[in-house]
Amino acid sequence: MNTVTEKQKLETPSFPDSIAGAAPDDSEEQSRPGIRLLFLNLLLLGSIFFADVYQDEHYHVSVLYNVCIALTLWSWRPRWTMIVTIAAMAMRVISHLNDIQLGTDDTYGFNLFVGLFVQALTGGLIWRQIVVQQRLEAHLLLAGQLEKDKRRQEAALLEAERRTRFNLEHAEEQTRRHTTELAGALSEAQNAMRQAQEAMQSERAARLREAEAREREIKAFRDLERVKNLSVALHHAVLPEVPSEIANGRVHLGARYAPAERDSHIGGDFYDVLPIGDGSRYFGLAIGDVAGHGVEAAAQTALVTTTLRAYALEGADSPAEVMSRVARAIDAQLDSFVSLFFGVLDTETGRLVYCNAGHEPPIILTADNPDHPLALQSTGVILGVGIMDFEESQYFLNPGDAIVMLTDGLTEARAESGLLLGWEGVAAMAANRYQQTLDMQSLADTILRDVREFATRVRLSDDVALLIARFV
Repeated sequence: MNTVTEKQKLETPSFPDSIAGAAPDDSEEQSRPGIRLLFLNLLLLGSIFFADVYQDEHYHVSVLYNVCIALTLWSWRPRWTMIVTIAAMAMRVISHLNDIQLGTDDTYGFNLFVGLFVQALTGGLIWRQIVVQQRLEAHLLLAGQLEKDKRRQEAALLEAERRTRFNLEHAEEQTRRHTTELAGALSEAQNAMRQAQEAMQSERAARLREAEAREREIKAFRDLERVKNLSVALHHAVLPEVPSEIANGRVHLGARYAPAERDSHIGGDFYDVLPIGDGSRYFGLAIGDVAGHGVEAAAQTALVTTTLRAYALEGADSPAEVMSRVARAIDAQLDSFVSLFFGVLDTETGRLVYCNAGHEPPIILTADNPDHPLALQSTGVILGVGIMDFEESQYFLNPGDAIVMLTDGLTEARAESGLLLGWEGVAAMAANRYQQTLDMQSLADTILRDVREFATRVRLSDDVALLIARFV
């Protein structure tokens, strides 16, 4: 910003010619007083010359000439002084020559010389006095003008300083205001940058969490695939395929399994049909329930079924003895409880010798009275509680009779109202359907479908296993 205005610029002083040492201006305003005074001087000089020539004034002529010259001091014009002085000297010479011509007594050359000398000296002194006085006044005027210019310059400098101070203060205020605005803008920019960084960090964290979630999903999917594959393998190991008939058609079979977990192929329930001896007359029928669901329960189920098959195929004396051996074998290895039904069926006589270790009582459907199903009660407690001795019992199946072995996943089914189906409900469904079909596999499917319809919108909470054998 230009803080010095046009009014604050220093003016260069201009002086008249008289101040600079030049002669006074001969303008009309200044020449009139000098001309009048010159006219008076010349008139006086002429009077003195007339008196000197015609009146023969011998004594006072030089003095009068000098007085006339002295009067030019008031004209304040050195040139007039020179003109009057020269004129007076010329008149003195003319007067002297006139005296010589007339033969007067005043003809001494010395007097003329002295008079001319005095006139020249007087004129010279007066001229010098005027010049010196003019120069002095010029110097004084110049000094006054310089002082005035100095004061004007000082005033201009003070004004410039005041304006400069004002401009500086104004600039400082503007700078302070701009600094404050800049600080505010910088703070806002920092806040915006901080928010942007936080947003970027949040977005990065969200993407990281999303990536981790995808990795967990992929891992879970892979684990699920492994579980499914393992479930399939365990399913074939724990739940072997049951033939539709054994012993040359003397016994018809049907089996059905449904795990509690929808994505799993197997859980803790199992069934099995084991040939005893040469596999032509005696067959072992087994069904059990290991506490729990999913792959962990299936792994423990595999241990139980493998142990059961091993001791059953050794040709043990009785089902009770097989149950005792299985209990001793799994007691140290199993950290869960197992309910197990195991019976040996003589396919020629229909005699069923069984041991029930705390399992759901199998349902007996008789051909003579199918509306009144019977129950094969338990003969011992569940496995895994430290008891190794079990009792056994027997039942004779007549031709047309059937035994329905089941797990508690069926009896614990509940309707939407909360009503428990129970053993009696399952037995009633089995008795009703048994009179409608002779296909045991179809009977197993129908019983499971009826139980699910009873539960309607309530999903079965436990694994379900069914094994049906009909003595022909």
